[in-house]
Amino acid sequence: MLGEMFQHCTTSNGAEACGGRPRKALDDKSESTLPFPFKLHQLLEEAEECGADHIISWLPSGEAFKIHDHDAFLSSVMTKYFKMTKIKSFTRQLVRNFLFRGTHSNNI
Repeated sequence: MLGEMFQHCTTSNGAEACGGRPRKALDDKSESTLPFPFKLHQLLEEAEECGADHIISWLPSGEAFKIHDHDAFLSSVMTKYFKMTKIKSFTRQLVRNFLFRGTHSNNI
């Protein structure tokens, strides 16, 4: 379901936003070389644009995000944006890039 949302969503100017792959960065770097924080930000913005914010979204403060549906995130989203298949790898990248220290909360 989420994969379908990401495939059919376009931005207001008609450019593809959610075709299963992140948009290119402003400096036009290859998508595969974008740093983790940029890919994560694109993922969160595109999830909101495409109506997939029931799976992953910014929290109201805009300073954190939450994965609402871990199974859908793992199967439909994470592998399209990152070269990883396990939530443990995703969490490791959060720690490495943001000095994130998780708790047993549902917020990531």
